[in-house]
Amino acid sequence: MGFEYKALTTAEWTKGLTAIAKQSVFADLNYLESFERVYTVNKKLVGIYENGKALLLISFFENKNRVVCPNHYFFQFVWEKEDALSWRRIMVWEFLIDELKKRYSKIHFRLPISVNDARPFEWAGFKCLLKHTYVKTLDNRPYHQNLKRILAKKHEYHFAAQTDFEAVWLKHQTDLEAFLLSTSFVSKAITQFKELKQKELITTYNIYKEHKLLSSIIVLIDRFEQKAYFPLIGKIDQSESGAAAYLYDYAFSQLKMEEITQVDLYGANMKTIARFKHKFEPELKSFFEVKYNRRANVLIEMKGKLKEVVKKMVRKRSLLW
Repeated sequence: MGFEYKALTTAEWTKGLTAIAKQSVFADLNYLESFERVYTVNKKLVGIYENGKALLLISFFENKNRVVCPNHYFFQFVWEKEDALSWRRIMVWEFLIDELKKRYSKIHFRLPISVNDARPFEWAGFKCLLKHTYVKTLDNRPYHQNLKRILAKKHEYHFAAQTDFEAVWLKHQTDLEAFLLSTSFVSKAITQFKELKQKELITTYNIYKEHKLLSSIIVLIDRFEQKAYFPLIGKIDQSESGAAAYLYDYAFSQLKMEEITQVDLYGANMKTIARFKHKFEPELKSFFEVKYNRRANVLIEMKGKLKEVVKKMVRKRSLLW
């Protein structure tokens, strides 16, 4: 018996996760359903099975005949049975990819850090973009010396968690608009963060000066894996020297008390941002963003075949001469 592609119901999804004892906020139905409501997409919960046993579980979103990533804060949930070094693992991915290519004209995945082999996608005609993020382990390791000097200075800032939500949402909305992002994108991003906060999947850490909100970090909490994610950090005026460092340090200390062991800082691709985050002594991690376009691939194949025909014609003419 070969591999089987199966679209799962929410009940089957929950049962499958329980069976493998693998949970994640990215697999949480409340998290996934928030995308459905805000971005008008449909969640797909898929398993690859053999003899009734799960080999791979993955979640993604579809819109018409396309697999889409609603925003750049989202990562697929992926669980794999096979070891990363197993060729059988590659076979499972190839089977899944073939099934998806039958069903969708475009496919866009933001794969998690755990999926560190993109070759099955490359071999299937996907464009694979290697990206980076920083992951900070919340242990007793010191920060960079320059950062320690900043944090040792006296300051007038104070902090709070889960407060002043109207001001927090307005702050992030204003910052996103300043980046010239579309009104639609900004509205949907803030609306989803509000939903996730109501589901207790989001928390916020804020920094103040003279009772005025300077900035805020929106934090996605994954209590299953004892991990947190920093999808959005508010801009801080350059005149407030060191404020960003104090806010990060405060957030880390609060998360550590909540038994969070790691924080994905999101974003190590922009030089200026990466340089700042690097000072917290995080670990650089890679992940893949993969895209497939059936029409573009057909054109590429046609061009390839045309080149071969032209080469053959040139070779024949050269022989005649």
